Amino acid sequence: MANTRVEDILADADPEDFTGRTITQVAEHLIRGGQIVCPPSVSIERLAENYETAVKSFVQDADVELASGHLLSATSSPTADGGYLVTFRDQHRGVVNERRTLELLSTAFGSVDMGMILWDATLRVQMCNAAWRDLAWSVGKGCSILEANKQMAQVGLFDLGDGQTVATAAAEAVVSMHAGPQQYMITKAADRTVQISTFVTQFGGVLATAVDITERKRAEERERDADALVRKIVEASPTTFLVTRVSDGHILYSAPASRERFGPITKASSFFLEPDARTRYLEALLPTGKLNDYPVKFRRSDGTTMDGLTSARVTEFGGEQVIVSSTRDITEQLAMQKELERQREYAHQTEKLSALGELLAGVSHELNNPLSVISGYALMLQESTTNPKALTRINRISSAADRCIRIVDTFLAMARQRHTMVAPCQLNDLLSETADLVGHSFSKDGIEIVLDLQPDLPLMEVDADQLGQVFMNLMVNAQQALKPQRKRGELMIRTYLDVEGSRVVVEVSDNGPGIPPEAMGRIFEPFFTTKEVGMGTGIGLAFADRIVSSHGGQLTVASPPEGGATFRVKLPCRQEA
Repeated sequence: MANTRVEDILADADPEDFTGRTITQVAEHLIRGGQIVCPPSVSIERLAENYETAVKSFVQDADVELASGHLLSATSSPTADGGYLVTFRDQHRGVVNERRTLELLSTAFGSVDMGMILWDATLRVQMCNAAWRDLAWSVGKGCSILEANKQMAQVGLFDLGDGQTVATAAAEAVVSMHAGPQQYMITKAADRTVQISTFVTQFGGVLATAVDITERKRAEERERDADALVRKIVEASPTTFLVTRVSDGHILYSAPASRERFGPITKASSFFLEPDARTRYLEALLPTGKLNDYPVKFRRSDGTTMDGLTSARVTEFGGEQVIVSSTRDITEQLAMQKELERQREYAHQTEKLSALGELLAGVSHELNNPLSVISGYALMLQESTTNPKALTRINRISSAADRCIRIVDTFLAMARQRHTMVAPCQLNDLLSETADLVGHSFSKDGIEIVLDLQPDLPLMEVDADQLGQVFMNLMVNAQQALKPQRKRGELMIRTYLDVEGSRVVVEVSDNGPGIPPEAMGRIFEPFFTTKEVGMGTGIGLAFADRIVSSHGGQLTVASPPEGGATFRVKLPCRQEA
């Protein structure tokens, strides 16, 4: 028999249909009638037999799912006559939905690669997928979170602090996990690193995930090692380079070689020699973002000037444009090139002087013979005549011949290729004697010679004849420069020791018109002269420079814009032993 409530629960099923039927037949009738849901994987007959088995075993709270969405809780008990009393209790549809949700969640747990475990509000395992067991540790359903943490501590998946036991560490982990989102790193065999993340659910439980981050950690370690290697290389590199902001020139990084060169600087503008030099540098760099061998002049930390070639690239760092630049110091290279050019020019001039000397020597020897004949016959004519008019003419011939002989002797002295004959000499005395020789002609031209000679100069080991020729040439050149001007001329001759005390300096200065700027670079070239045609040969200063150089000295000239010229002869001190 069945009461009318069964009809309501089983969706209009007729209780009369149950009379005289077995439990299996009733169940099969309800399943085929669509009142009870049959899972696709189970046959109707099999499901009906399962229900009869459950009833006969006096099962408590067996679930029967109806097509209406209801879930019946069936309970069977024996009757006095050997039958079975089955009662049905209707559960809310939400229970079915919750069950389906749990089944769906369980399926999702099992299908993801990420390890996942869920503790319910009582902090006992409700779900755990295979990925969690592989990545973290194996744990059974119903296991408490405290027991799980104890297992993790026992197998060494996290370190115990000072004074901690497995129990206290596990308890502290439970409190921490239940307090809010947490992250842990555990290391398993084969150097596998797993990141455990925990979250508190809205139902008071805890959800934990496990992700294998071994490769990520290895990549991070490789990146750290690469960064450390680059840093070490940069710090050890002798190359000077800087990283500066484009906007304000602030230095973000300075290599050790750059710090050694420029000191503890913070702004790029502090080492540019000219105020607007960095502006020009940026104008050349920014349009293309790269620059190669850009010539610069920098100021070193010791105040000296440096010539360099800068290569730079513009990149981005921290959302700003920055410049990575390296500068090669070419100061010594330029100095060497300049010295090489000077030596080449000197060799060229020496070659020209040698050729000139051979020419002068040949001409002088060729002229000496006829000049000697002219001078000899003039002397005999002077002795053999008393005619005053004839004597006057003969004297003119003799004077002209003697003048030609002196010119030839000068040419021979310039062309003479003998070794320097050094001997102890007091330069002040040599200069005074030379000034006395030209003093009369200077006075006639209204030129005053002023001597400012430092006393107690050391004796010099020099060739007095050659240096006398140099000083004579400088004085005569000054006279020729001063003679045409209307104002009173002055020739100042000074001697002094340089600041190091290693060289004696002789200055020959005049207040004449000076030397044109375009002539300054060629003043010591053979055959170059600033004098009028017929007034100079262009070989005097060339030979003077050669003589001073042969003494290990230096001959220089300076001529300021306001006029005047100063020739300086610098000779190394070689005191007599």
